[in-house]
Amino acid sequence: LTITMGVYWSMIFPTANINSTFTFTSTFWIHVITPVVAIITFFLHNHNYSYKVKMRPIRTSIQNLVFPILWLAVAVTIYYSLGGTENDAIYKFLNFNNQAWYLSLAYVAGIGIAYFGFTWFYTKLTNK
Repeated sequence: LTITMGVYWSMIFPTANINSTFTFTSTFWIHVITPVVAIITFFLHNHNYSYKVKMRPIRTSIQNLVFPILWLAVAVTIYYSLGGTENDAIYKFLNFNNQAWYLSLAYVAGIGIAYFGFTWFYTKLTNK
């Protein structure tokens, strides 16, 4: 959720076409409130137990990469199976047909690396 929030507000929001109060409100909840509450809950929940489960940061980060990889596979499959056009991409950076291949690769790799890095950082930070 942290990655989603960062990617949305840095890459997508500046060029987003938000025409209504409803669209902005739902976008704000999805890309600000939910990630912030999730982060707060993560830290509060992680410190409320008298026992700790020691996790390996690298292993945990690799295991957690399964979700974004599956999400990307589903998003790309849906996009292409429905005959995706320029306006059909879920997010602009997934609009593979209308941008240079290296930009698509950079976006996907960057998000994956950031996801891995944040997971590693959170695991390392809370695994004392």
